[in-house]
Amino acid sequence: MKIQNRRRHERFEILIEGTFGANGRVFNDFLQNISLGGMCINCPKKIETNTIVYIIIPSKPPFKVKGKVKWTKKDGLNYKLGIQFINRSEEQNAAIRQLISSFFWEKQSRIC
Repeated sequence: MKIQNRRRHERFEILIEGTFGANGRVFNDFLQNISLGGMCINCPKKIETNTIVYIIIPSKPPFKVKGKVKWTKKDGLNYKLGIQFINRSEEQNAAIRQLISSFFWEKQSRIC
């Protein structure tokens, strides 16, 4: 039986170090993948579902995006957090598209 993918946007692997904050705490860890609708990030602490997070994405130039934790999953000593972006501006959408595009083309050039 095929499992339906509920995502509205395709995810792209990025694996870059980023900074994010939640509940008055700041974390530096890996951003694992990204789409136009959200991303998956690693975190050393469990953050509850529906918590608002602020993520600084280290692109050129870096930009900040607001998100909501949709799910958490234990992964060894850390947690994976599924983040849904919320209240994005057109500038943030353009920056996310640019970041996805740069990683997509970098991956394609390694394949060829």
